Amino acid sequence: MTDATSGLLTPGTLDLFSQNTRDKILATSLVLFNQRGFGAVTTASIAEQAGILEGSLWYHFRAKKDILSAHIALLQTVFTKENTKADSSDSAIIIEGIFRSYDVIWDFRYLLRDDFNALLNPEDEALVHVRDVNDFLDEWTESR
Repeated sequence: MTDATSGLLTPGTLDLFSQNTRDKILATSLVLFNQRGFGAVTTASIAEQAGILEGSLWYHFRAKKDILSAHIALLQTVFTKENTKADSSDSAIIIEGIFRSYDVIWDFRYLLRDDFNALLNPEDEALVHVRDVNDFLDEWTESR
């Protein structure tokens, strides 16, 4: 991946992203949101760090909350993949799967940390998705 994301995301998450523009935006924004918080990051700073024009970002994402929605979809996809490894009868596989699942949670930590109630409108679909992901991960963690 790009220099902006190398070493800042776990290898499993980095593997999700190619060098295409949309993936550069997603990887770079994920790092920036984790570092600074969703509300503090501008689309201009994402574009600059990704090495693209801001117009290219707008081509792929109509609003910053669309990047948030894409991150949620990625989190759900990769978490489901990694979590299936935690649902084995072999204790070593279970432990390895749980650690990989926590790597995924760490890489998408801004989704759990940031106060989206203050950043998005209450009727915004992205806010509903963030709440759903947080509820799911809370339940998952408690069950482990």
